Amino acid sequence: MSSDHEFVSERETQFVPRSDDDDVLWEVLEITMERGKKYKVKWVGVDPATGKPWAQSWVAKHDCTDRLVAEWKAKQKQKKLEAVNKRGECYLLCLGNSWSRSWFVVLR
Repeated sequence: MSSDHEFVSERETQFVPRSDDDDVLWEVLEITMERGKKYKVKWVGVDPATGKPWAQSWVAKHDCTDRLVAEWKAKQKQKKLEAVNKRGECYLLCLGNSWSRSWFVVLR
């Protein structure tokens, strides 16, 4: 079985918690895009001046936590699977195997 963090490259994210994090970090709801060495993130909360959600912005990949990146990678993988299903393609998902046989499920 694979872990949630299997998709995360060690070089991509090396977030290191620090003692002053509460003063200098802002909470991210989710990653919404990826480009080069950056992620576009959606921030938690609203701008008190406008009452609207904070504008999304680009941040360096290494500034995102492993949990956020794993969620992003899982979401992207799910989108690819859904796109394949919409096109009517099918593929085999290996559920397990032994020395004498393998078990597969056909996904459409």
